[in-house]
Amino acid sequence: MAPYAVLLLFILVLGLIAREAAFVGKRLSKHVTAVGCFAIALMAALRSPTVGADTSNYQNYFSWIAGIPLTDIASTDTAYWNSQGTEITYKLFNKFVSMFSVDPQAITIACAIVLGVGLYCLCCQSKDSWLSLLLFVCFGLFQTAMNIAPSCLASIIATVGLRYIPQRNPKMFFLCIALGLIFHYASLMFIPLYFLGRIGYRLKGVVIILIVAFAAIPVLYTSIVPLIALVVPSRWAQYLQVERVSLSQLGVWTFYAGMFMLAVLFSNSRDDDRSERINLANMLFLVVGIAYAFTLCSMSFSRIAILFAPYLVVAIPEYLADAKESMRNSRITRRTMTYLDWTVHASHAKTVTVSVATAVFVLRLAINNIGLTIPYEFFFLGDKMKRYLLIIKLMLMRDGYKRAEYLRKRKYFHRQGENCFFQPFNFGTEPHLISMGSNVYFAAGVRFLTHDVIALMLRTKLGREDINERVGSIEIGNNVFVGADTTLLYDIKIGSNVIVAAGSLVSKDIPDNSVCAGRPARIIGTFVDYEKRMLEYSELMPWKQWEQRRDQIVHIEREYFWSGKRKKPFSSKTNNK
Repeated sequence: MAPYAVLLLFILVLGLIAREAAFVGKRLSKHVTAVGCFAIALMAALRSPTVGADTSNYQNYFSWIAGIPLTDIASTDTAYWNSQGTEITYKLFNKFVSMFSVDPQAITIACAIVLGVGLYCLCCQSKDSWLSLLLFVCFGLFQTAMNIAPSCLASIIATVGLRYIPQRNPKMFFLCIALGLIFHYASLMFIPLYFLGRIGYRLKGVVIILIVAFAAIPVLYTSIVPLIALVVPSRWAQYLQVERVSLSQLGVWTFYAGMFMLAVLFSNSRDDDRSERINLANMLFLVVGIAYAFTLCSMSFSRIAILFAPYLVVAIPEYLADAKESMRNSRITRRTMTYLDWTVHASHAKTVTVSVATAVFVLRLAINNIGLTIPYEFFFLGDKMKRYLLIIKLMLMRDGYKRAEYLRKRKYFHRQGENCFFQPFNFGTEPHLISMGSNVYFAAGVRFLTHDVIALMLRTKLGREDINERVGSIEIGNNVFVGADTTLLYDIKIGSNVIVAAGSLVSKDIPDNSVCAGRPARIIGTFVDYEKRMLEYSELMPWKQWEQRRDQIVHIEREYFWSGKRKKPFSSKTNNK
């Protein structure tokens, strides 16, 4: 949830900058829009395969396409698309991307680039590009682009072409449709809009049609669908099943309807070009509204609504601008203005819109999990990257006790007791195979090896892929000290009350009450004897580190070790035992 909150805050901060940019000029405002589109594209590009319902499928499909010769692409398909066929142009797009990189994340990055460019072109059409950017994020279109990437990208590209309908420029319109076909055939559904856009759509007429649609469609749907299912292919009939309505979809539609009713009350388009754009917005609102009416019966129609919905992020700022124009022309009565001035006034209309859009975004976080994209994870934050970040964090912790306690609370190891001390900050790639008791101390440079990679060499030598790596656990008891630069191999068990000397290589089990050293480590004494020696040593030393300051200890140590007063705590006789 945190990445979405950060993204929303970043877009809102850009809104403050865009507000100041409006006084500077359009060029700076476009730069602000470009930054916002880049942030959205970046977040989409860096998403993990676990984010979204279909992201991993698209990456698997890309890996499959990358291994197919170009001449065979037209005649092949994959089970990921349930044998329904995939656009040949989308296959070619995947193959084109694979020419630069065969990493599965490459197709995600490529689609994110198309998303960012298409969104920037779309926002540049708006009367308020930043508001369109915010609406794109808050209405869930951004999350949808992460789940059904091909159809959403086709929708955005085709939506960019809608600007050419009022301009009567069919060449550019159909060029955008052709570019959308690279990703999905859904782009063809925009072709009728070019001819329907020439019809005049009165606001009041659209409202009446939508009221009738929302009242009649849920009633007639259950009786009409069985008849339709008899004549359409079975793979299409499955999308017509009656389902419960989604609260988040109703919330988004309610906001759309509110903005549209605002336009109905206060719209006052005078110049022809402006009337054409409002007419186009009315048409798209009618199409999306009817699709949402069907959504009350089956959520499958939400895809149709989402297909045409991107243009509404351009239409809503158009409605607000038209409402402001109405205020200037004083088309409403003074009495009406006393009730509604606070919502439609030039200084308040945008604020209300932003507040409601943000509320819709928060509700989507709480209700429908943002289209199965929570928790949001970045692809580069895999196990390896998470381990590296943990190492950096442990390096910044200078206190070994704090490191150990931090890992214990995170349950980083299979088992970890209390009162441990860690000077090393790298515990290998399988910490779940490490277990230790209480009062365990690791000096600096201790290495934990829970596997080897000899199998990789043997796979190449023998030409076989069925040779597995050797993996094992490391078990450590209570009251254990492991000296500096010691290496602990897999499949070992170190008992309780054990001291491992510095620089050792532990490759076999160490029993309880032992002192070991060497490479490989071997037992050189008992824990009880070493404990007695340490007590003797402590009595001979003229300082107590836990009672004196560091500068006092340094002075005493210098005088003791370099003035000839030193007494060896362990005699040669004792060391030979």
